[in-house]
Amino acid sequence: MLPRGCALLLVASCGRIGFDPEARTDGDAPGDVTATCTTVGPWGTPVALSALNDPVKDDLGPAITPDGLTLYFHTFRQGNPGGGDIWRATRSTTGSPFSGAPVVVNGLNTDARDVDVTVTAGGARVYFASDRGVNSVFRADRISTAFDFGTPTGVVEFNGRSGPWVSDDERETILTIDIGNGDNQLVRSTRPAATWTMPTPITELNTSPTSEGWPSVGDGGLEIVFETNRRGDAEVWSARRATPGAPFTNLAVVDTDHLAGSDDADPELSADRLALYFASNRVRGNKELYVMTRSCN
Repeated sequence: MLPRGCALLLVASCGRIGFDPEARTDGDAPGDVTATCTTVGPWGTPVALSALNDPVKDDLGPAITPDGLTLYFHTFRQGNPGGGDIWRATRSTTGSPFSGAPVVVNGLNTDARDVDVTVTAGGARVYFASDRGVNSVFRADRISTAFDFGTPTGVVEFNGRSGPWVSDDERETILTIDIGNGDNQLVRSTRPAATWTMPTPITELNTSPTSEGWPSVGDGGLEIVFETNRRGDAEVWSARRATPGAPFTNLAVVDTDHLAGSDDADPELSADRLALYFASNRVRGNKELYVMTRSCN
């Protein structure tokens, strides 16, 4: 079973003056490329988000807003109200680094473990996992991004699940379930009406007795990235499907230069598919946030 005390985010420093690893060379902000970029290049070298990472404690579970300007994550650093809490960092443009000090997200955290956040509704709604009272997925809303989130409410259909991804129209979700014996699986649920259907395993992505989970989906629901330890270390893999709801195919490891003996986890695709955020312990013993990018061809 992959360690789930926290979510894994990768962050690294390039060490070059004047080089911004997050700057986009195509000139498009997140969301602009989604409808037009049908062919993408290979992923580049992972770069640590050094300004956000704690030097000792784990930083994990990144989630980027559709405009690319706010990055949520969960952390176990000092100053948390609980045993793992959701923080955020902002930047002024997609060509700028996340350089300001991250802050605790008001309204979401308790003295329990609050992790694995995902953003929907243009940043006005989040889903996240928490063990407050019962292990479950919770939802919180706000009037707009200028306001704090209101009191979270549990999604009863997702009790016992974690690591949620939710489509922006909130008609599909892919989650993680611990089925015991060190085995996590990806499960899928849809919402054709007012309530979510019972989550069912995504058999073409799951293996046993190894773990798959903590997904992110992009390209209109056609591309998925997820965490798996099917080759020993935790790695980020990807797959595609022809239409939303169809089976996934073309499984492949994302970072072909994965450092043996390290863990890469909690992947998050940007809205334009050109940035992938994740967590890794490839440099230090604690998990750090990283990003790698690719071009629109």
